[in-house]
Amino acid sequence: MRIVLIIFLSTFLLSCENNKEEERINESFNNYKNAVINDNGKDAVKYVDTRTIKYYSRLLELTKTADSIQIEKSTIIEKFFVLAVRHTTPKDSIYKFTGKTLFSYAIEKGMTGKDGAIQLYINQIDIDNNFAIVKLKSKNAKSDPGINLHYYKENGVWKADWTSFFILGNVAFKNLIKSSGQEENEFIMNVLNEVYGKQNIDVWKPLR
Repeated sequence: MRIVLIIFLSTFLLSCENNKEEERINESFNNYKNAVINDNGKDAVKYVDTRTIKYYSRLLELTKTADSIQIEKSTIIEKFFVLAVRHTTPKDSIYKFTGKTLFSYAIEKGMTGKDGAIQLYINQIDIDNNFAIVKLKSKNAKSDPGINLHYYKENGVWKADWTSFFILGNVAFKNLIKSSGQEENEFIMNVLNEVYGKQNIDVWKPLR
């Protein structure tokens, strides 16, 4: 009887702790989502993990140094991002960026899919110590099975690894380009010119 009671209490306490962690993950996600919706990059960056920041550090290096050949070898999302930053941002400002501040800047410039973020909500959370798999769904896609987002607990705060979303973003981008009937580079440049205005610089060349 005593062993059964100990097992019950242990299970109950673990369940309570998981519920608290789920609340913290929900809070982290909602804080990030609200920051994105309000173009608040400084707040949004508080809720992304070191993997995401490392990825943006790599994007920053590509933005500074990649030539047209290197850009062509990149994924569609990376290509669009590098060209968009070059298209919209003075060279001196780019050289002042870090991976963290570049991420904040991308949020403020609406480069991270604000419209899609509005529709996302958490459907399920599975926690394993300091790691969690969070299933996100969109209010606009009720038949969608959902997308898994990884969360890591860093310095006591649950933070999202958004790098996995770029894989899905590439698929969505390819479908969008295909439906447009345009070539990939033509489509990207048309979007940049339409959203940010035409520029007289050659965004395919590395910064000098």
